[in-house]
Amino acid sequence: QPVRWALEAGYRHIDTAEGYANEAEIGKAIRDSGVPREQLFIATKASSVPKGLADFAHFEDIFNFQLSQLGTDYVDVYMLHTPPPDVSQLRAVWSAMEALHAQ
Repeated sequence: QPVRWALEAGYRHIDTAEGYANEAEIGKAIRDSGVPREQLFIATKASSVPKGLADFAHFEDIFNFQLSQLGTDYVDVYMLHTPPPDVSQLRAVWSAMEALHAQ
């Protein structure tokens, strides 16, 4: 409800993350608000893969699930919630993010 109220009050920047476990609620608030998607700036974050809580092979599937929860086919900013501690993992995740951006 607070996100919907914020949208109704004129806020247009939404910041969320996979790790907050609230993307479905954010998506519902967006739909219920009636604010067109192109008027919103949505930022979300990758959490589970960079933190080692999910296998890297699921990175794209997790991103697509985040989009479906948010009810959109794109986000304006997608970032790492926490960078992986290992540099090779960071490079792999970053490459995957670049591939998502290219789509």
